[in-house]
Amino acid sequence: MEAEPPFQKNFVRVSEEDRKNHGHVYLAYAIHASGSTGRLKGAMTNMNQISRRLKEMFISRFDLPFTKGEIEDTTSIFNSGLGLDSMSGMELIVALEESFGISISEEDIVWEVFETFGTLKQYVGRILSQADEA
Repeated sequence: MEAEPPFQKNFVRVSEEDRKNHGHVYLAYAIHASGSTGRLKGAMTNMNQISRRLKEMFISRFDLPFTKGEIEDTTSIFNSGLGLDSMSGMELIVALEESFGISISEEDIVWEVFETFGTLKQYVGRILSQADEA
């Protein structure tokens, strides 16, 4: 009989609420089990969790008059969307780094990343995934 991989003991299941609300869950990143101890070094995070954390960060950090339900993937971050301006753009970068424990490089500070809530969410998921692989 083959030994059970160490990570299966700590497998994280998708909640029934997420299944009902979303039909499926997009995994953003997972921190793998340690080769020597077999213990998890972290936990899986899906795009729904990143979205929820981002929305909470935006609302609290920038004192936005929105609810989490009003912020959609297509919502513009600047001007007519969430209403951030160029000055709050720098604060946004600091907030992202503090909230998610990531480092945003200068070459990633481009319009394509910060255009909408959805593009920023995808970027954060990608950065978290890359940090996991390092």
